[in-house]
Amino acid sequence: MSKRLPQGLKHAFWSLLDTAIYPVFYLATVPIMLHYLGATLFGFWILINTIITILQVFNFNLGYTALIRISHAQGKGLLSRVSELINALLKITFLQWLALIAMGSLAAVIIGRTRYLDSYSIPIHQASLCVFWAAILAGLKYLEQLFQNIIKAYDQFRTAAILNMISRFGSLGISLLLAATYHADILVILVGNVAFSITYLIIHFLVINKVLPFYKPSIKTVPGLEKQLIAFSMWPWIQSILVILTFQGDRLWVSTFSGLKTLALYGLVATMFNHIHMIFMAMVTWVFPRLIRMEAQQKNSYEWYQQISGLFTCISIGLLLLFYFSSPFLIRTWLGNENYGQMKYFIRAFTVFEILYVHTILPFYLLNGTGSEKKATIFTFGYCALCYVLMLGAMYGMGRPEALVEGMALSMVISVPVLQELVNRQYGQGLKYWDLFLGILPSFLCMALVYTNVLWLQILFLIGAGFLFWRYHLSSFFNSGLWKQFFRGTITSG
Repeated sequence: MSKRLPQGLKHAFWSLLDTAIYPVFYLATVPIMLHYLGATLFGFWILINTIITILQVFNFNLGYTALIRISHAQGKGLLSRVSELINALLKITFLQWLALIAMGSLAAVIIGRTRYLDSYSIPIHQASLCVFWAAILAGLKYLEQLFQNIIKAYDQFRTAAILNMISRFGSLGISLLLAATYHADILVILVGNVAFSITYLIIHFLVINKVLPFYKPSIKTVPGLEKQLIAFSMWPWIQSILVILTFQGDRLWVSTFSGLKTLALYGLVATMFNHIHMIFMAMVTWVFPRLIRMEAQQKNSYEWYQQISGLFTCISIGLLLLFYFSSPFLIRTWLGNENYGQMKYFIRAFTVFEILYVHTILPFYLLNGTGSEKKATIFTFGYCALCYVLMLGAMYGMGRPEALVEGMALSMVISVPVLQELVNRQYGQGLKYWDLFLGILPSFLCMALVYTNVLWLQILFLIGAGFLFWRYHLSSFFNSGLWKQFFRGTITSG
């Protein structure tokens, strides 16, 4: 990347590269693993990876806590506090890892005494050892997440992205190499991944010491700091659990309502949009530590936040519309006409939902990073409950599986303005209902654009949305001169 590229765009580029490129390579290598392992053992490999993913839930979002707390301490120039925070977080993570090893040992004993995994045609002893090593690997992932967020707190997004890609592609490469060499031995693949992860973590820790030369590792920690960090991380952790239950549980309801064939296509579309949302989040991850530092330095970031939010909203919705209108060609080429004919209704509904869901990304970064974690959690519970009621009511009321997603979109129509008002109150701006309506109106026009097939109406909606996006989101960004700071990488706020 050119040194002239603005800092914000550098961060966005590396975050996007890290988020978007791995899923493509992973999906491309699935047939290779399937070939070497066979269908049955590949199913067991998927099961083991599912266990590792589920165990990530017990991390309490400590990586997120590291990003917030270290960014805040850095903003205040408290270098000794940064060292104290890192040491306390390492101690908590180490204890979590020991707890996972205990859980893995218990699960291995239970599996060894039952015939639960007989259908995978592997020895019970080996199956139980696989679960044990999966727990160890899950604990190492905790450390990876913590290390990643430590260097992100210091705006080292390029370094973080490169290291994360080394981790993910290295693990994928090790798995493919060992599968090709040992074929049916999942245990060897897991042990190989553990060995690679330990090597990677040592390198990552050395990088942290280079980025933070003042950091002093210590076994002794500040009394009570671990308890404070766990209490702080609890609210974001609850938020993530609520979101997972809501936006992953939809697959269960679709399978119940329409069967597994429909679920396969629905799940494929849902996975695509999940990755799209992750890409959008990666576009603005760099904003998060900057907001926290500005808050720590008692700088007014409202105008900067609003204008960056407007720019992000325009870009993300523009990309969604581009994907939607190119999807007939893309999906037909990938999966054929018949599958696209069944998927197009899901794609339309998810596009409309995501047009509004992108509005929640930056507000949650702000609320969680500026001392309103509890308020953000209460709101998350409210909009997830509303989402559940509307998505089930829509699906069973209208008798169409895609109506479930339309119910989710309707919940966002109600929730997003409330969330925007929470942000205004966070900045002490008071009630601005008319501004809220005009700010979200172009998104409503884009939703209407997706749902109409009349060409002149589509053109009318597009012109209206474009004008309102410029008037209420982009014009202030360019007229204020913020774009000059943005493109020089020197954004400041008084």
